[in-house]
Amino acid sequence: MTDTNYNSGDYNSGNHNSGYYNSGDYNSGNHNSGYYNSGNYNSGDCNSGYYNSGYYSSGYHNSGDYNSGDHNSGHYNSGHYNSGDHNSGYFNSTTPEEIRVFNKPCLITTWEKAKKPKLLYQVQLTTWVPIKVMTEEEKKDNPDFFTKGGYLRQNNLREEFERVLESSSPEDIELLKALPNFDPDVFEEITGLRL
Repeated sequence: MTDTNYNSGDYNSGNHNSGYYNSGDYNSGNHNSGYYNSGNYNSGDCNSGYYNSGYYSSGYHNSGDYNSGDHNSGHYNSGHYNSGDHNSGYFNSTTPEEIRVFNKPCLITTWEKAKKPKLLYQVQLTTWVPIKVMTEEEKKDNPDFFTKGGYLRQNNLREEFERVLESSSPEDIELLKALPNFDPDVFEEITGLRL
């Protein structure tokens, strides 16, 4: 089976699968820029937006990493046009000392030092669904599935948290509740789950 068998996009290069499961075009990164990449012109990995050279961005035109906003050269930005890191606003060139965690101010250093539960990294907002497990309805809703080798399913945040929490250890759940500013009401509002 060649790389192009899973590829509906064109001009994808890179090493170790950049041609696999790639529905966008002109993706050139390694070890995942071709995997599950639904955007175009991405050179980074795990990007679902367009024109990203960083990694794990779902926005557009990001050169930084982990951006859900657009046009960011910094990292971990959910806003737009930020060259600093951890910004949720617009046109910020600095990195704030505080972020908001559970709707309250929290020092970035406090958040970064906090031990994070594994379950936070197990929540998957997208899942690659290969042809062999697609339902007829999924095939109907994604007519280009055959050239892609499947499709990238968008998962529901609440359903994902429920799935992950069901299999999480009591220790991991305690780590979740020990996060800075943890608020069970805010957690329930976001996830639909009460801890």
